[in-house]
Amino acid sequence: MVNLSCGSDGYNTVFNDDDEQMLLEYAARPVEQQPYICGWVTLGVTCDIPVIGDLFSVHLRDHHGVVGDGKVKVRCGWTKCGMMMNKESIVRHVTEMHFRYKFICDKCDVIFTRRHTLNRHVQKKHGQRSCDTFH
Repeated sequence: MVNLSCGSDGYNTVFNDDDEQMLLEYAARPVEQQPYICGWVTLGVTCDIPVIGDLFSVHLRDHHGVVGDGKVKVRCGWTKCGMMMNKESIVRHVTEMHFRYKFICDKCDVIFTRRHTLNRHVQKKHGQRSCDTFH
């Protein structure tokens, strides 16, 4: 058993070998397929549901009622955010600002928040078609 105790912050910090293996498997997934804890606040209560990154738009629609045309203005309901934006931008905003997606070039270690920007960089700077390094 691995004990990763780090204080009394309310999180489980004692992991058995199976837990540790599961965490390592999740960490090896692409960022879009990793689980994140939803920090959307509704009526003063934080959601706290684990959500797979690339399913976040479905979660927003089904659990938080974020629906409508792409140009409809919505407020980010994430804890301590409240930024106003078009609905079409909310998922990108959450993945970049709150999930903190990172795509790192394995050639020069430059960090990007969007996979397509990394791929364009790799093609232009390193003469390759794509790069799938992510963290």
